[in-house]
Amino acid sequence: DKELAKVKTAISEADDILAANQNDPKTAIPAEVLAESEAVLIVKLEGASIGIGGYGGTGIAMLNNIDNWSPPAVYSVAGGSLGIEIGGTETDMIAVFMNKKSVKALFDKTIKWGVGLSVKAGPVGGTVAANQWRDADILVYRVYKGFKFGVSFSGGSLDFNQPLNAALYEEPNITANDIFGLRVPMPAEAKDITEYLRKLSFEDTSLSVDSK
Repeated sequence: DKELAKVKTAISEADDILAANQNDPKTAIPAEVLAESEAVLIVKLEGASIGIGGYGGTGIAMLNNIDNWSPPAVYSVAGGSLGIEIGGTETDMIAVFMNKKSVKALFDKTIKWGVGLSVKAGPVGGTVAANQWRDADILVYRVYKGFKFGVSFSGGSLDFNQPLNAALYEEPNITANDIFGLRVPMPAEAKDITEYLRKLSFEDTSLSVDSK
């Protein structure tokens, strides 16, 4: 099944992206930020247009349910500039949704995510004490060939990918509410990443990819 294979790849890539990000103190998301967040979106963005004002990709989002994380929902992401240098063809993005206002983008197709929202570069371990991130709706972390770049973000589309979610959960009419409302079982493919997120958010701030 091509669709199921694509979902499994997206989950595996998200797991790798998060682990690589958290294993580097220069890019790691502080546990405090994850614990206070409403949701996390992890996407591998691809396409020749990334460096000249466009991006696209498939990724997964998980909702923070206090002391645990929801099963993943699959999204198609596309939009304008992420401020990536000309010629870049691939980057990883972790977007951390910090309030209910920003999370609406995961449920409402009419909302273009990032538009009308405060989007900032996310704080890393040593900068979290400044608390300047607390007024942001979305915090963005990006990894491009191992380096973190500043954010230039113009928003874009964030669409619940019905065929891929249906393939993952074997439910043709599945909705984001079903997944985030815990009305579906945790897929075996997602147990590792959700457990890792739980440890990062609520247990061990020093957890690295080696101890994952």
